[in-house]
Amino acid sequence: MSSDNQSSHQVWPASPCVGVCVLDEGEGLCVGCGRTIAEIGNWLKFDDAERAAVFTQLESRLEKMKARPTAIDGMDKRS
Repeated sequence: MSSDNQSSHQVWPASPCVGVCVLDEGEGLCVGCGRTIAEIGNWLKFDDAERAAVFTQLESRLEKMKARPTAIDGMDKRS
């Protein structure tokens, strides 16, 4: 394996779960990690490429939910 392959290989955590497992009804995404219910349920079955595809979308999904005033506001009030 060449060093070029190693340097371009992204290392992801085992799971994006942060322990805040609540689905946002507007987006259909977990407000903690940004995954869909299908992605959460199939996570252990996904291969590395499928997981990487999900990981690359999570930040933008979470930002989109945060931009909506109703997406995460309810979470702060429950704490």
